[in-house]
Amino acid sequence: MGFERIVDLIADQTGVSREKVLELVRKKKEEMGGLVTDEGAALLVAVDLGVELRVGVRERVRIGELSDKMVFVPVVDGRVKSFLGVKRFEREGGGGSGTMASVIIFDGTGEVKLVLWGEHSRIVEKGQLRKGDIVRVVKGYVKRGLFGDLELHVGRFGRVVVNPPDVRVEEFPEVADELTPLSRLEPGIQDVTVEGDVVEVSPVTLFERSDGSKGRMAAARISDGERSVRVVFWDEQAVKGAQLRVGDRVRLVSGYTREGTSGDVEVHLAKAGRVEVVSRGEGAAERYTPVSQLRSGMSSVNVVVRVTAKTPLRTFTKPYDGSLGAVADIYVTDGTGWTRISLWDAHANLLSKINVGDLLRVRNAYTREDVFGLNLNAGRRAIIEVNPPDVPQDAVPPVKECVVKLRDLKPYMANISLDVKVKHVGEVRAFQRQDGAMSKMLTLVLEDETGENPAVAWGEAATKLEGIREGTKLRLNGCYSKLNAKGETEIHIGEGAGIEAKEE
Repeated sequence: MGFERIVDLIADQTGVSREKVLELVRKKKEEMGGLVTDEGAALLVAVDLGVELRVGVRERVRIGELSDKMVFVPVVDGRVKSFLGVKRFEREGGGGSGTMASVIIFDGTGEVKLVLWGEHSRIVEKGQLRKGDIVRVVKGYVKRGLFGDLELHVGRFGRVVVNPPDVRVEEFPEVADELTPLSRLEPGIQDVTVEGDVVEVSPVTLFERSDGSKGRMAAARISDGERSVRVVFWDEQAVKGAQLRVGDRVRLVSGYTREGTSGDVEVHLAKAGRVEVVSRGEGAAERYTPVSQLRSGMSSVNVVVRVTAKTPLRTFTKPYDGSLGAVADIYVTDGTGWTRISLWDAHANLLSKINVGDLLRVRNAYTREDVFGLNLNAGRRAIIEVNPPDVPQDAVPPVKECVVKLRDLKPYMANISLDVKVKHVGEVRAFQRQDGAMSKMLTLVLEDETGENPAVAWGEAATKLEGIREGTKLRLNGCYSKLNAKGETEIHIGEGAGIEAKEE
């Protein structure tokens, strides 16, 4: 094979520089007392390092050349494209536990799943292998995976070298970090890159693992305008996470997703991940979400709204600990849409300080669906300010100027304005009030371009609307809504409601 060829093979398969190999050969000759040739000393060094020198075997294999007939693959170089995770397992027959890690590597000819067994998996666990690194696999083997795809495995007879010094990096395509929108995240993604604005940061906390070792973690929350998610930074990443500032634009590379304790998806960043600050924010400038853009499953929502109605305080027994809880609902608008805000426990005490027409700034709320539709919840993390001095009153139009579309109508709303058309007029009926006085009521069906709803006019309002023609356009101010006996949301036009009729 020749001395120079042996030296080249040792350098290729170990990642050791050629100069270092020659130094090892020189020392080996000295150990042998000069009783060995240069070529013989090189062969002994190769044996010491476990280098394969069989004649007739191609030393380097391109990824596109791999096949399931290769029970032995001398050398494969590839760039790390993505991580598929680390798994722990129990060996059969009481053989103890083991670990394996999977990554995707590629070169200019193709890509393959690389499976690292046992000690080799530690380079992934310890964050010694990152996306974009070049990895050299020595003495690997090929097999078919569960779904029939080729896999390159490295077991106890193989070796892995990260970023070997002799590799020509320019020969490998660059890794494109494909951004995943926060709205498309779901638990169980093993390698994900996301980007967003930091809206919340928490400091580093220390904890003790089950094996007694100490760990660190920090958390933040990022938003891309459509959704916000909690990010958890572990150990070395914790300091980087805690140093972020509200308003920073960040890109998180090679994270993974899990389901959080509240059921929301979270992004976790461990040793293999990377934190990139795209731009620094100028401080804690807040972003407010228009009510019309609220969707179920949003968290860390900030809104500025005006109160249109509030419901009485309700108490209940919490199922998980038997303690007493309290909740109250208020209806609000910002001119773009309407929603209900549920005030839980300590926030429910604000009910006596909140009046119809007040301006509210709500921070760190979350959304969810219930039987009455979309609801904005103010939990323990939420911050609520009544008529904050730094928010101008004209930030939200007065309640009477905020017209509700019928598709947005919810039960128990009050002080609402409607632009509707009369679809059906019922009969006027007289009835006796609780105080003994006589009054009357009129049933109607009202519609707009978004839907239709039943309505009831009372007293003076019934008199004004008596005999109105179907098809008449109405502007109604100061109405409220209830659930009727059929479970429908019903519009009520009370004594003090404003009624303006316009003929077609």
